[in-house]
Amino acid sequence: LCGTVVDLQRSLEKLAPFDFIFLDHKKMLYLEELQRLEKWGIVQPGTVIVADNIGGCNRGGCHRIRCGCSYATYVRTSEQYQTCNFWGTRDGI
Repeated sequence: LCGTVVDLQRSLEKLAPFDFIFLDHKKMLYLEELQRLEKWGIVQPGTVIVADNIGGCNRGGCHRIRCGCSYATYVRTSEQYQTCNFWGTRDGI
C-alpha cells in the first residue's frame, strides 16, 4: 500500500495486523504516523517497522522532528520496541 496512514486508514484497519511496515516518505511524519498505527491497533507485538532515512543529524540529544530524531528517540526509548540502526553512506535505516 502506498500513501499516508490517514489516507489509508480504512484499508489498513481491514488488513491489520501487519508483520512488516516500511516508512519511506517525509521523516517529519514518521513519529505521528507510527503513533496513529499504534492507536488503531495496526502495530502489534512482533511487527517489524523499518523507517528509511533515519539519522545523519549529528546533533547529540536532538529531538527535532524534521530530521527524524523524534521518531528515533521514541522507538529507542520505548519499552515496546527493540531497535537497531543500519548506516548507509549518508543516513540509516
